[in-house]
Amino acid sequence: GFGAEALVRLWNAQGERISPATFIPLAERTGLIVPVECWVLGQALDCLAQWQRQGRPWSLSVNISPQHLERGDLVEQLLKEQQRSGADLSALTVEITETVVLQAQAEAHERLLQLKAAGVRIALDDFGTGYSSLAWLSRLPVDAVKLDQTYVQQMDEDERCARLVQGFVRVFQDMGLQVVAEGVETEAQRDFLVREGCTGFQGFLYCGPLPVAALEQYLGGASQRGAT
Repeated sequence: GFGAEALVRLWNAQGERISPATFIPLAERTGLIVPVECWVLGQALDCLAQWQRQGRPWSLSVNISPQHLERGDLVEQLLKEQQRSGADLSALTVEITETVVLQAQAEAHERLLQLKAAGVRIALDDFGTGYSSLAWLSRLPVDAVKLDQTYVQQMDEDERCARLVQGFVRVFQDMGLQVVAEGVETEAQRDFLVREGCTGFQGFLYCGPLPVAALEQYLGGASQRGAT
């Protein structure tokens, strides 16, 4: 299937783009990350609802910060936006990072169970960049694991990294999880990952960040070509 990840972009008064690496940490420190994510969630569900009315079976992913998950009203906010927009939540994936679980394991687990009960898919983002543990991963109610792009981009030059990716994919498959590779930029990377059993891909080989209208045009063309 086809889908996209909702990304936030910010420009200053001079029309210059501000890097997410700058404004996202600032939003987290000031607590603004929660209202920002609420707005993104509403926009994402509006977009999904429109696609669904048009018969377009595309999915969307949104990133959720530890603050938002720990605050406790994420599920309530999600259901409120779902009722307002009429979107089918089965086409929505909530992406979390290892930090979410490490900071508040019990609370995070409960929130994730609530999200699953609402029909949302859960993905663990940027796997391998933090204190990865297959032990706690096996207990999380997640549907997919996203391999961080640093692994994917080093496979061609580092055989040990390629073997790590092979091992990750096989273990996740045995756990019944979908494996999504981030940062796929070349056909060689994609072909290697396909041979290993990876079923999801994200990166510039397929498409870079686009406004919604341009994304819809791209996905429409990709659907007609039968690309993956």
